[in-house]
Amino acid sequence: MLDAEPDESRRLVISGALWKLNRDTMFIECLDRAKKSGLSSVYFHLQQILWLNDERPIDFLIDLLPPEDQDPRERRLLWLRDLCRHTPLRGMTMRMVLKHNTPRSAGLSALSLLNHLETGRLIPRKEQRPPSCYRERRNDPVFREMMLQSIHKSVAEMHLGH
Repeated sequence: MLDAEPDESRRLVISGALWKLNRDTMFIECLDRAKKSGLSSVYFHLQQILWLNDERPIDFLIDLLPPEDQDPRERRLLWLRDLCRHTPLRGMTMRMVLKHNTPRSAGLSALSLLNHLETGRLIPRKEQRPPSCYRERRNDPVFREMMLQSIHKSVAEMHLGH
């Protein structure tokens, strides 16, 4: 069934179900393909990495982070979007912001998820720790243990339906 499915998103959902049933390693392969194809920019699929319930999600998410803490163009685009919010130029500026953010969306979603795992709550984007904060602590055993405990807690809550 999995081999016959051409849709990458469905393959990831099916392999995720198989992972939950019997730890089928095809799920890990599908996650790697999702990372390369950009499918991991879909937040649901990004959260599926937590199902591994070990340290691999930490590295997976850090690998997806944007290379810079703040893209200088983004601040200008957001200023322009806010300036044009109630004008006929609103649609054009929204398209510019979306075009700019689309390639970065997996990284921004990964950053949101890392912040959520670290704090236990959703953090507004302007208050989130920057990507460099996570890259610097990637190999810190205390940080990794804290994040691993948070991953375990998140997976347990998923099983309870929270």
